[in-house]
Amino acid sequence: MPHHARPLRPSPRWPHVEWWVPAMVASSTIQRADTDLLLALDLTGARARVRAAWDGGPRVTVVCEPDTDADRLRHLLEGAAPGRTVRASPPGHGREFWAPPTNASARARYAWLLDQICVDSTHWRMRDLNLVAVHADPATGSADLTLERLDGVGTVTARVPLLAGEELVGAPDWIAGRVRTMLAQGSGGTLVVLPG
Repeated sequence: MPHHARPLRPSPRWPHVEWWVPAMVASSTIQRADTDLLLALDLTGARARVRAAWDGGPRVTVVCEPDTDADRLRHLLEGAAPGRTVRASPPGHGREFWAPPTNASARARYAWLLDQICVDSTHWRMRDLNLVAVHADPATGSADLTLERLDGVGTVTARVPLLAGEELVGAPDWIAGRVRTMLAQGSGGTLVVLPG
């Protein structure tokens, strides 16, 4: 297995990562800034589709260009949901390392998962997987990552706990590794967090 895999479809902005990374970074930023809404990403088409659902409010879907940043995503969401305001990025967000504390809301921890998925998008490719969708269920404290199998037919879904702080560091690597192990064993199940 190569140490670094090439992206399946490189990002125009950052060619060493997958095409969806800018939209994922933007979604992580918006999710962190505004926990009154819940974002989900569909990466099955040529462009990312971001779905937003407000508590007690509308549900909208916007289509992002490959280099969409947080400000552009914010304006797209506000344009699709008249009367709704999406909070701006926290000051210094793009220049700091952040991680939610253990007592953070499930939505803040989901923002952290989205952030960690972007750290090295080629981990999916190294495991013959391609990320095609991400959505969270704050009620269960988990997120579902849908992965296309590049070495076979179909997709597999990994249900991942929404963790805090350093517990999610390296998420793409350990999620992809666990998925491949479970596929090799012919078993399904929920990914669990092991001590250490």
